[in-house]
Amino acid sequence: MNASLKTMDRPPEAESPQVIVLSYNNVGNFGDRLGYHQINQILPPSSTVRHLNFTNFTQYDGTVDLLILGIGNSLMKELLTPDLIDFVRAARKSVGIFGTQYRERIDPEVFSTLISLLNHWFARHQIDLDLFGTGHQNTSWLGDWLVDSFPMAKAQEDKILMIGNEIWQDLPLDRTIQRIQQHKKVLSSRVHPLLCALTSADQVAYTEQKHDGLDSGKFSSMLVDIFGKSAPEKLFFDVDRQAVTQYKERVRVKIRHLEKFLADLLR
Repeated sequence: MNASLKTMDRPPEAESPQVIVLSYNNVGNFGDRLGYHQINQILPPSSTVRHLNFTNFTQYDGTVDLLILGIGNSLMKELLTPDLIDFVRAARKSVGIFGTQYRERIDPEVFSTLISLLNHWFARHQIDLDLFGTGHQNTSWLGDWLVDSFPMAKAQEDKILMIGNEIWQDLPLDRTIQRIQQHKKVLSSRVHPLLCALTSADQVAYTEQKHDGLDSGKFSSMLVDIFGKSAPEKLFFDVDRQAVTQYKERVRVKIRHLEKFLADLLR
């Protein structure tokens, strides 16, 4: 049989599912850039993936077999627009991977509408579910899945590392993680560098992010999930390495469940 006949007899290839990931992947922020890699690693290999951000998604008019809203970041009032609601509604299937911040400013009815449109919301923090998941059966706790990017390590450098807005400068992710994990004491005004430091430092402290006089709520939410309690702002506290390890183990299990859930949705 010649090559052309063999080609004709070959069964048609299955159409690749079109996956849209909507996030802040276009900014230089450490956590948003890590999330870009995290979601790509757990999507089915056959997926055709396109990453959009909150400034350009309204220009997209193609097919959306699966919309993934968020890559572990936090939503706030300004993002919960009618355009976003319509975009989620138009997708054949949709999943949320996000938390919340500046929660006092979020309209509960708008947020409830968003959650009701999703096939499932994988919440970043337990307090997200407590405040906004009531009455919805399509929600579960994921944890901050970016912790899976940080191995447990042991810092050697005594000098205090202070992390601020320089983390937005598109710094290499691997070098940034290694630099953070070198220091025994870390003070951070960004939440994901602090999460990284929890896997290696002896002591950490944070400076809360604020908007219109309100705290973001992200730091305390993360600390409660990991340690069962928060800590005062700007006050160094000892890191319970066992608690961090247990948190990483819990989140790893949830990530595996998420990976299977996405594969089942696209099957």
